[in-house]
Amino acid sequence: MDDSRVAKCTYGAGTLMLILSSTTTFDWLSNKFCSRFKLKLGHFELRYSFTDCSNCLLELDDDLKIMFMAVPNNDSFAQDEDTCKYSSQTGSIVDSSAASSSCLSMDFDGVSSEYGNEYLGKYGSCGGRKYLSTDWEDKVRSNPLVRPIELITDLKENYRLDIPYHVAWYGKESVTKDLHGDEELSYAHLPWYVNVLKASNVGSHCVLDCGEDDSRFQWIFICFKASIDGFRWCRPMLFIDGTFVTNKYKGTLLGATAKNGNEEVFPFAFAIVSGETVDNWRWFLQRISEVLVDEGRQLTFISDRHGAIIDAVRTVFPASPHGFCLYHLKENLKKKYPHVVGSSFKDHILWLFCKLLYAPTVEEYQDTLKKLRDDGGSKIIDKFLADLPVQNFAIAFFPGKRYGEVSNALSESFNSWVKDVRRLPIYEMIDTVRIKMMEMISRRKLAYEKWSSVLFHADLSVMVNLDKRFCSCYQWQLLGFLCQHAIQVIQHSGLCLYNFVDEYYKADFYRATYATPIFPIPDIEKPHPGDVFLLPPHTRKHPGRPPTKRFKSSSETKRQVKCKRCGSCDLHNRRTCKVPI
Repeated sequence: MDDSRVAKCTYGAGTLMLILSSTTTFDWLSNKFCSRFKLKLGHFELRYSFTDCSNCLLELDDDLKIMFMAVPNNDSFAQDEDTCKYSSQTGSIVDSSAASSSCLSMDFDGVSSEYGNEYLGKYGSCGGRKYLSTDWEDKVRSNPLVRPIELITDLKENYRLDIPYHVAWYGKESVTKDLHGDEELSYAHLPWYVNVLKASNVGSHCVLDCGEDDSRFQWIFICFKASIDGFRWCRPMLFIDGTFVTNKYKGTLLGATAKNGNEEVFPFAFAIVSGETVDNWRWFLQRISEVLVDEGRQLTFISDRHGAIIDAVRTVFPASPHGFCLYHLKENLKKKYPHVVGSSFKDHILWLFCKLLYAPTVEEYQDTLKKLRDDGGSKIIDKFLADLPVQNFAIAFFPGKRYGEVSNALSESFNSWVKDVRRLPIYEMIDTVRIKMMEMISRRKLAYEKWSSVLFHADLSVMVNLDKRFCSCYQWQLLGFLCQHAIQVIQHSGLCLYNFVDEYYKADFYRATYATPIFPIPDIEKPHPGDVFLLPPHTRKHPGRPPTKRFKSSSETKRQVKCKRCGSCDLHNRRTCKVPI
């Protein structure tokens, strides 16, 4: 077997060793490839290269004979591992004889689909990026948040094509730029978008601030007519918070969220600004005050203790009660104690603090405060409460109505709702939020058509005054919703339960919340970005790699548990360890 050669063929992650000779046929070689790499005959191409001759096509038995004749035994060939860097599938055959040092390189493209040859002929060996920027344009248009790994999976499942991740990533970026335009030019669409939004959704409040010379973006505020009308049927409370924008020009998305009678998130207004500064929060709340100028209800705000938010609420809404988030207060109090005191002690102190916050009367508040100072240390508790106005957290002193809301979790739900949207160009970001709100309104309209009422009962003895809407358990006063004791009294009196329930919890108010739809934005007359001159905001590059996740506080970071049995830190302890030793 002097003319025999051992060939090492690699295809994707697989490797096949073959013995080739002058009697080897093309059909035999093709069948070997098909059986090993799960390909189909006629749906792949074979190419080989040697010194002074590259990219030779291998299709017939004669091509095999020519290959053996063209590569002499004393020929030396340096293999290039990146010969087909961007092809959908790559492979190489390196063959060497025991009696010589000759080398042969063979590259091939393969698909296992009836459409494979068509795509290879259309896009060639660099089809990955071109494919994503053409045939997948509809996918990216319908879902701007599609991930490159989803594009790779789609190719594998439908066409048995396997492309590298970076090819899919660049293809996604290319088609995104083709569809949505450059992020810088995206700002040029905003003046047109604001005008069309006001025309198609009459009554919406949209403000675009482009600075003194109207040439550089600063702020944009959006509050749809559907949100303005729907908020009238929600409880007069707004949960406010900000979350960072992760696109090229960064920034912060400020959100004001309400809660409907079914305890669901109701997005009210949002804005995109440079950051959570005092000026930006004041500007945002001033726009909200313009929307709610005829509201006629006392508005309550719930937020964390961000200094800019506290200042803005105090300045723009001086008569509105402002409640602080219980979760953040508990985390701040937990940090006052060192780790050596133990988790059981901290949990007891936090339980007492929650009892202090929920105390319905001043007398109960004072009794709980005395217990908290005795158990938690008067120095630490007094210092903590010194910077915490009692009217901003304690229900007994709260000047307004909180409806049982003591945390800002609703804002966190809104931030999670827009998490993936924040990385889009600003024009697409705003319009995607609009589409998500349209879908939410439509989905909830369909849901409430199937509603039915639910009854409760109680058997405890407490004092209930129906005329004053008072119950000695204080749940009726705090939540605005009937407690079990009031329901029992009303049923025994033969009265209608619904007459004593706050209107915000009734189905009619819920239906009215979503009565006004958000209308589509027609883009037929959308101007070319070059026709409008609006620059993106000035940004400053921060040192280091840009973060993609929020930095967690020390109280949020879980301590690593090391198993004393096996010694590993794998989220288990000695009692639950199942590792064989």
